[in-house]
Amino acid sequence: MKEREEPVYVGIEEPAEIRRALLESSKSLIKILQQQEMGRQRREQKHRLMRGLKATMKELTRLLAELKSQMPKVRISSLPKKPKPVALLPQKSKIVPKEFKRPEAERPREMQLTEAQKLERELKDIEDKLSKLG
Repeated sequence: MKEREEPVYVGIEEPAEIRRALLESSKSLIKILQQQEMGRQRREQKHRLMRGLKATMKELTRLLAELKSQMPKVRISSLPKKPKPVALLPQKSKIVPKEFKRPEAERPREMQLTEAQKLERELKDIEDKLSKLG
């Protein structure tokens, strides 16, 4: 027959100090996780802004090509040597530039906020427990 093993209990010296040390290490771990989350959010924002910049540059390149195609083809050697007075130049219709729209800052996703909020809540709980201990 098998003997039933009895659980072994060990006394812990200074349990309050050990608990305090565990809570403080949990607190520092949560702060590290918060910093990591903020870094991830910054990277995502950077990627979004870079995609927007690339799209804007593509649009500018297209508009510049369109402008060049509409400009008259003139050889430099056929241009007159003496410039004409500015007042005698014929007036042409002005080209109105397209209004530049600055992309609005996107709101972070709720999931990202909830992750940061969870970490903040855990940090607050640990700080409360630490204050109760001493």
